[in-house]
Amino acid sequence: MFDFFYKVKGFIIKVVIFVLLFCIIDAVSGILLNHFFFQQKRKLTYGLEQCNEDVLLFGSSRTQHHLNSKIIADSIGLSVYNLGSGGQNIFYHYVILKSALARYVPKVVVLQIETIDIYKTPATWNEEKLSAFFPYYYRDENVQEVVNLRSNYERYKMLSNLYCYNSEIVSIGVLKIINNNTEMAYRNGGYIPISEEPHYKGTFSTVENEFGQEVDTLKLEYINKFISLCKDNNVECILVITPWFADFSDNYQFVNEVSKLSLTYNIPFLNYINDKEFMRADYFKDKKHLNSKGANVFSSKFASDIKCFLYKTNQVNN
Repeated sequence: MFDFFYKVKGFIIKVVIFVLLFCIIDAVSGILLNHFFFQQKRKLTYGLEQCNEDVLLFGSSRTQHHLNSKIIADSIGLSVYNLGSGGQNIFYHYVILKSALARYVPKVVVLQIETIDIYKTPATWNEEKLSAFFPYYYRDENVQEVVNLRSNYERYKMLSNLYCYNSEIVSIGVLKIINNNTEMAYRNGGYIPISEEPHYKGTFSTVENEFGQEVDTLKLEYINKFISLCKDNNVECILVITPWFADFSDNYQFVNEVSKLSLTYNIPFLNYINDKEFMRADYFKDKKHLNSKGANVFSSKFASDIKCFLYKTNQVNN
């Protein structure tokens, strides 16, 4: 009997020591990772905590690669920052907008809506993407709102610093050693050009929605919340779909959903989805992404179109 209690006592002591060591390692790691992470120039940090431009551009990769901030800014005479981020959907855009509005009020917000913003998608294209916000969890209550959508246990997982920074350890090292502590996405007004060559060699064909066309009511709720934030703060909100080199005739439910939002809130919707001016393979990397040649041409047209709208609303001079 004595041996049994002795073994149990020894096991408990080992568990306590292990937990204490883990907590110490987790705390020290958190202090170090937090220090290095937030001394680096990152696009997401800039959007959440620092951006102050007149015009903010939101959306996934087709915003990040299609809208040249400098061309638009030079045309409309307002400062512009591209907050687009590859693969991210409306949950991501909503958090950045809400956090930015807590600091200042931009003149214009442009939201490019994609199929991943409206339709149900696998977790890898949905809640899992929100891991990008982990390091900001205790810095921004708006971040907490969407990160907690991942699961009922997320708030408890976030108690671990190692969990918060697990997906960022490599990027911290790369930015520190190779990129002078600055993300490529942070530079150039947030716009990332895609090389002109090799350009798209495929044919103009019907677009296929790989995730189906079942509307995600929670995403739609957050799109409405995004637009309402603009309305409540007297920010001009413009919805846009930039060009595709693909036939959308069999997939217009997505476009119709965006049109409904435009009508409901009485805000502009600029639809370039099959604009003939851009139906050139040499403007594209693939059927959904413009290369730098196409993006520069498109950005000029887009800037001209929104300038007309902003002139009518007295946001810019003619």
